[in-house]
Amino acid sequence: MIPKKAENPVVCYIGRLNRAKRPEHAIEAFRYVKERIPNAELWIIGNGYLLTKLKRIAFEGVSFYTDLSNQERRDLIKLAWIVVNPSVREGFGLNIIEGNALGTTCVAYAVPGLVDSVKAEKTGLLVKPGNINDLAQGIIRIMEDKSLRRRLEEEALDYSRQFTWEKSAQDIISRIKCIVQKE
Repeated sequence: MIPKKAENPVVCYIGRLNRAKRPEHAIEAFRYVKERIPNAELWIIGNGYLLTKLKRIAFEGVSFYTDLSNQERRDLIKLAWIVVNPSVREGFGLNIIEGNALGTTCVAYAVPGLVDSVKAEKTGLLVKPGNINDLAQGIIRIMEDKSLRRRLEEEALDYSRQFTWEKSAQDIISRIKCIVQKE
């Protein structure tokens, strides 16, 4: 079941505030979103050396959440309508799967790692890497199309269920057994 979402449309960025994660792209894309959807909000959840710079370029509707407990972070993500990930690359995109597990879909750049964690048009949207306008258009599309958003949320939640500690442990044990048997 999809958790209750915030009354106003909320996009959240989750992650370190550093150059490779490109949190400034989230803020720049949100500028376009805010023009089209004035009551939208952007929540930046994370810490990093870019925090001061990001606060300088932020505007009304952009909020920063730092030094949160895991539960506080999850509570915010659960309320969000969309997780945005404008990274240069990811190992896998755990913040996307975390959002999915909390019933939140995503918009991300189609880069290594994120193309593995986002199932395009099923669990979220993938857009052209580095294209801030495409990032904004993806966010707007989900915010304005309630049936699309609901479908993506449901598929994202379902997809996230395959990522459990038990399954991960079984996969590792299976791989170790294969390696040992080959020796």
